[in-house]
Amino acid sequence: MIKHILSALLMMVAVVLSANAFAKPVTCQIELKGYAPYKGTCDFKPGQNGSFDLVNLKETAHLFKNVMLVGIDVLSPGVGEAVVIYYAGPKAIKNDMVTYPVQRLNEDRSCWVGDGIKICAK
Repeated sequence: MIKHILSALLMMVAVVLSANAFAKPVTCQIELKGYAPYKGTCDFKPGQNGSFDLVNLKETAHLFKNVMLVGIDVLSPGVGEAVVIYYAGPKAIKNDMVTYPVQRLNEDRSCWVGDGIKICAK
């Protein structure tokens, strides 16, 4: 029984370490309606099918202002959904999440744009 528990724990640690091993610092340029444009270094965490998340290099800190995470979920080639998670405050039950339809720019493949949003990761 202990052997199985240890094996399961080791597998969970391996999954967490492998996910963090693929994260890498990149230059982010993010424009959100109602916010000053953000340009700086952030952590790029790749997902499946070209999807990705952008977070602060220090995982517990905001990416900028009250934005915790910005991500792109690729739905089909060149078409996706941007996800923005806002910090709702220390007494909030959960953070706020907003999604936007986006398309990949042909002239700059590192950027995704939609109405009121632009996300670039280079």
